[in-house]
Amino acid sequence: AVVATAGAHAPQQSLFTPSKVAGGAAAVVGVAAASRVVMRSTKGSGGFDDFDEEEANKPHPLRDAFDECENLKIDELKLSAWKGTILQAPPGSQMEKKQAMAGRLAAVTGWYGKAFGAETDCQALVMKLGPLRFNAPLGLGDATMSHDGYRLRWSTIMRTSVEVRYKKQGEVVDYIRRKDENTLMGVAVRGKDPLVFFELERLKE
Repeated sequence: AVVATAGAHAPQQSLFTPSKVAGGAAAVVGVAAASRVVMRSTKGSGGFDDFDEEEANKPHPLRDAFDECENLKIDELKLSAWKGTILQAPPGSQMEKKQAMAGRLAAVTGWYGKAFGAETDCQALVMKLGPLRFNAPLGLGDATMSHDGYRLRWSTIMRTSVEVRYKKQGEVVDYIRRKDENTLMGVAVRGKDPLVFFELERLKE
């Protein structure tokens, strides 16, 4: 089974800009810069974008779970905030190493979740440092929403997904579908290959 890995839920707080983080901002900027290096294409070197035939022959429960999700429309996300979780891939399945690497990166950087605006704007990288929540520095999480059917190598069923396209992360795109009223599942993709599967839980005011 697919397992979620997340910390304890905290009460919803206002999102903070980096200028309000004080002493922690410099550290977050440094880690964010490091994360950009890790997320670069690393074909053939075992990194996030690596793919080979041996991997393709393994079972893929994360893709199966994503295929089972329902259509999602932008209007369902407007003016909402979500707590993010990196999903664990079962041993011996596709994405096992990538999901573990992404989980460690999320823990180090303090990724907390996503927030969606009133139109098509969104903040894909809401961070958490101690009690403070704030948008990722340098505009790394700035993104826009649109609709996409998304039927590539890592999804076998055509459904309407919300596409979250990062403005400063090259070709990185999130595709998000609905599991239920308060839970979403998404996959971050660069080109045709997934970087990480994640889950989002609605934060209620």
